[in-house]
Amino acid sequence: MNYRPEIDGLRAIAVLPVVLFHAGVGLFGGGFVGVDIFFVISGYLITTIILHDLKQDKFRISKFYERRARRILPALFFVTFCCVPFAYFILLPNELVNFGRSLVAVPTFLSNVLFWSERGYFGGATELKPLIHTWSLAVEEQFYLLFPIILMILWYQLRKWTGSFILITILCSLYISWFLTDLHFETAFYLPFARAWELMVGAAAAFYSKQLSNVGNQYSGILSISGFSLIFYAIFSFDKTTAFPGLAATIPVFGTLLLIIAGPSKNIVNSALSSPWLVKIGLMSYSLYLWHQPIFVFLRHLNLHDYIIIVGIPLSFTLSLFSYRFIETPFRDRSKFSMKNIFTYSFIASSVSIVLGMILIFNDGFLNRYSEVDQKILKQFVDQGNYNQTRFDKLQMRAFDETSKRRVLVVGDSYAKDLINVMYEGQIDSVIQFSTKQINSECGNVYSVKNFDEFIPENRIKRCAWMGRYEDPNMRLLMAEADEIWLANSWQDWVIDLMPETLENLSAEFDAEIKVFGSKHFGKISPNKILNIDPSKRDQYNQASSAEVVSTNEKLKAAIPSDFFVDLSLVSCGGNTSECLIFTKDGLLISSDGGHLTRAGAKHLSGDYIKLLSLHALTSFNK
Repeated sequence: MNYRPEIDGLRAIAVLPVVLFHAGVGLFGGGFVGVDIFFVISGYLITTIILHDLKQDKFRISKFYERRARRILPALFFVTFCCVPFAYFILLPNELVNFGRSLVAVPTFLSNVLFWSERGYFGGATELKPLIHTWSLAVEEQFYLLFPIILMILWYQLRKWTGSFILITILCSLYISWFLTDLHFETAFYLPFARAWELMVGAAAAFYSKQLSNVGNQYSGILSISGFSLIFYAIFSFDKTTAFPGLAATIPVFGTLLLIIAGPSKNIVNSALSSPWLVKIGLMSYSLYLWHQPIFVFLRHLNLHDYIIIVGIPLSFTLSLFSYRFIETPFRDRSKFSMKNIFTYSFIASSVSIVLGMILIFNDGFLNRYSEVDQKILKQFVDQGNYNQTRFDKLQMRAFDETSKRRVLVVGDSYAKDLINVMYEGQIDSVIQFSTKQINSECGNVYSVKNFDEFIPENRIKRCAWMGRYEDPNMRLLMAEADEIWLANSWQDWVIDLMPETLENLSAEFDAEIKVFGSKHFGKISPNKILNIDPSKRDQYNQASSAEVVSTNEKLKAAIPSDFFVDLSLVSCGGNTSECLIFTKDGLLISSDGGHLTRAGAKHLSGDYIKLLSLHALTSFNK
């Protein structure tokens, strides 16, 4: 296989946007497509190597895995183990437990499955996970485990069907990716059956290289410029709202394919990609990919966000150069490390990583590092997620019974779930029967005949339609039977604008009393800051609510008649949003994230919620 320096330059074009995207540089909103470029390059190079060995009857699966181990594992384990002491001293116990899970997932090539189960690549939480970027390595390794074996079988048994298999796999996987992107974005993003087509596009370029070489030689310039343009379009026009991967991923993928097909012919694009600086960055791109994410994450945990660009990026390049020179390069040298050495060291490193991860998990992230008082606080952060949703989910679309209890349908997102928890902590379920319906904030908690898909992010339109709003017959039956309908959401401006119409339509069609619950917020909750507050003074500590939430409530008040509106700031912050208490009298957190209530917070505020709602003519509470 002839060396193509422009491919190393292309690696640089792939990794730099990823680094800048993770650094938060707004111009590179589509920088995440760098991973897709890597997938195509990897599929092309690996398939080229396999086919070369198969044609010469030299292919050995053990040799292939050895080559992959030399390439991937030394630098991966080096970076992973370097992260461990920083994680121990910087991360909170619940974060350290999650890091421990990562240590188990990395050597077993299940990082993508782990982070898929935790959901959300573009969510804020991902910015605080040191090893989340290893998901792409897991996808590649899962591909490497199966594809060489399949290709070898096809080559020796069904050679004439090899090309067809590759093309069919591309089409099937692309269809799966397109289908899942709008409905289950995380599944399409993380799991291999929706990503395989990207690697297989590279494999197709390798398999049909002879047929494509004539095209590449003849139209090299056009192909290179077109491919480069597609990649740059994706990098600078895509963002977090893009329906991705799906069909959108075809733009950077086929852009990369065109550059590969163009071949090594001299043209303006290839000359640029073959420049010494880009080639050098491309050669160390793997180490750069490994290093940048944990460095950025630890800086964020230390509240050094402003230093990510001026310190984090230079440090990433420095450490990448070091690991490329002293870790990657030596381990690729067979004269220094034999196959036996590579497999032995990989097994030992994998075992150590798994053991370390299990220690962190089973020791609760070494929660005992903290005082008993602080341990109770830290456990609240761990319990928050499950507590918020459990009751609400169990009541989802539950039919009302024939008892004399007042029937209340609660509709909304996690803030509606909060509301349910408060009611149950206040034991109001003894006089009220609840049913629930989840409508995410991004989908719009609106009851309108207007087409409001223009307000919904592109990557959520189909998912919102699939989840449904008010058009479900069972939902309409519940609304018809309900005495009251409560709407609680993280309110967006466009939803607020449609709220008068929503209330008008609901009131005209159903006999239920309608209530719209305003947003609440207790200010930014920083665990490290919280723990530094004197325990004896915590029950008096207060901070200002989010200015954005205050503004949202003012907009709701202006748009909605007072008879429909419930201002939760009257109880959550005592009517003064500049002085919100964040601890209960027992010194426990009312909210662990500033917006949602902990169990202690829901119990603490339940009485005030009930009194407030009684003022809104819910006289059944007084029975």
